[in-house]
Amino acid sequence: GVVTFLNTGAAAPQFIVVSAAAGIAGPLAPESLASAYGSNLAAATGSAAQLPFPLTLGGATVTVRDAAGAVREAPLLYVSPGQINLQIPAGTSSGPANVVISRAGGLVTKTAQVEIAAVAPSLFTFNDAALPAAYAVQVDTHGKATVDSINAVDAAGNITAAPLDISGGSTWIVLFGTGIRNAASVTATIGGQPAVVSFAGAQAQYPGLDQVNVRIPAALLHAGQQVRLDLAVDGVAANPGYLWLL
Repeated sequence: GVVTFLNTGAAAPQFIVVSAAAGIAGPLAPESLASAYGSNLAAATGSAAQLPFPLTLGGATVTVRDAAGAVREAPLLYVSPGQINLQIPAGTSSGPANVVISRAGGLVTKTAQVEIAAVAPSLFTFNDAALPAAYAVQVDTHGKATVDSINAVDAAGNITAAPLDISGGSTWIVLFGTGIRNAASVTATIGGQPAVVSFAGAQAQYPGLDQVNVRIPAALLHAGQQVRLDLAVDGVAANPGYLWLL
């Protein structure tokens, strides 16, 4: 699962392709979001203005040649000279694949080898505290649902954990990540307790984004501490997240 660096010449410096969620070098899954880091990757900086994502952006294109020899263009979310955010094309076969970035006119071409797997789960989190990019849904005893934040922004603009009260009924955490949608099985624990996963699959609005809904175990009522959230997708662990429960 380690990315291998290849250099196609002096004008084509090395670059690395990682999961866009966890920022970890390792396997990538078909339809998952990824980021390529390097230099001289694109002629300009630009973001996709609409859906579906374009195949050319800022004068750059990205192709993925999979283990079966099929070559597909990757949809692009964002490009700059130092970074390109892309989606691994649907249908990419498992095994070693080459990711090729080309600049307009073919003057610059860069290649990196990555490993493609059916699933490559990673969660979007904020900062080194691994606070999930997520929200909570509280369902009271009458069936009324309320959306709550699990994160807050302090006076200095830092994202911090917002303590969550789970005493009002059932509480669900809605998580966002990538590389999850092709899974046959998704399991979770929160604070070491088994947690029910009610949904795991593609998020309906944004290509490449996956959603997982997890119920916070009732055993954690009045935990009064930070707890760790872990996902296993077809037995493959995602990066952990941390919540603060009252």
